[in-house]
Amino acid sequence: MDGVAAVRAFYDALGQADAARANTYVIPEKRGSGAYDIASMNRFYGNMSVPVRLLAAEPIGRNAVRVRYHYVYVNGRNCDGAAEVALAERDGLALIERIRALNDC
Repeated sequence: MDGVAAVRAFYDALGQADAARANTYVIPEKRGSGAYDIASMNRFYGNMSVPVRLLAAEPIGRNAVRVRYHYVYVNGRNCDGAAEVALAERDGLALIERIRALNDC
């Protein structure tokens, strides 16, 4: 799987509030902890009045993808977000190592 495909699959899973599936696209050492805690992710992404939707995913080098996404949280907070997603290869798969938000959401 290439990096852009992995990132798209990750955000698709988040859009369905399926943190367990989203975590399969994250490097094993970060799965289920910190920002990738499954229960916290399910609560956050499950409380969207408009689920997260990936608008664009473009490679910015061999091991990074820049994304743009949109969601509306249950309290009405509207987010037009952007992030840089760093990738690492594990067993021939591109997996997410880190996500750095480029704006406030």
